Amino acid sequence: MRWMSILLLTPLLLLAVFAPVTAEEGSGEAEAASGAAAEEDAATGPQNVTADSEVEEEAMTAAERKDKLNEGNAFIQQIKNGGVPMGFLIALAVLGGVIIIERLARLNRVNIAPPQLAEQADEMWAAGDTEGVRKLAESDNSALGRVIAFLAENKDADYAALNEGAGEVAAREIQKQQQMNYWLAVVATISPLLGLLGTVLGMISAFKTVAVAGDIGDTSMVAEGIYMALSTTAAGLIIAIPTLGFFHYLKGRASQLALELEDTSNRLILKWFGKAKGAA
Repeated sequence: MRWMSILLLTPLLLLAVFAPVTAEEGSGEAEAASGAAAEEDAATGPQNVTADSEVEEEAMTAAERKDKLNEGNAFIQQIKNGGVPMGFLIALAVLGGVIIIERLARLNRVNIAPPQLAEQADEMWAAGDTEGVRKLAESDNSALGRVIAFLAENKDADYAALNEGAGEVAAREIQKQQQMNYWLAVVATISPLLGLLGTVLGMISAFKTVAVAGDIGDTSMVAEGIYMALSTTAAGLIIAIPTLGFFHYLKGRASQLALELEDTSNRLILKWFGKAKGAA
């Protein structure tokens, strides 16, 4: 569908917006760190380092790391930490949200088996106005309306053909509803896998940094990289869990409405054509 394709292009736009900002921030932090290190070396000198200055330096480093981690807890910062996979996760979240809203609005008794339509059609059929029944059903955009329109158009067919044809029309309408629900299952399945992919890519980058640093690297470098990488896994699970819940809820709702549609259709067929066509 065209609107789904548009939603899936969202990550590319997000990447175009956030990538330059992230690169500028990264280069700025690197320059600031190198500049601070150079000033510190020039001020203290390798021969004038005391125990107190080392403690103060460690305290400042711990404070800077804490501030950086607190900054990373911000929503925008978490998005930046996730990189390209986070952009696709955002697109999946938007797609799932749109589908859930559409399903909750469309998957109801009014659009599947409205009781008032069956009552009006039954009254008009009892009065002998079969053409009015057909027009009424065609003007109603519901699954039951299409079933009634089929019955009115083929009123001269035998009972078995009417029963089978109406069942096929109802089955197609319910299948359309289930196909729309299926997209929620797709979102719920892809989201955690995409989040895991983002985490794996982030951990690869973190271990690469340690490998390049060699003896200079410490555990904090690995911990920070893993911390940033895990944001995509968390985002994938946050998207997948409610989406999967809505999928099963809407699937059960569609099955319930399908039973109501079948019961209403069978009642009308038996009442309109049962005696006249000698149905058992």
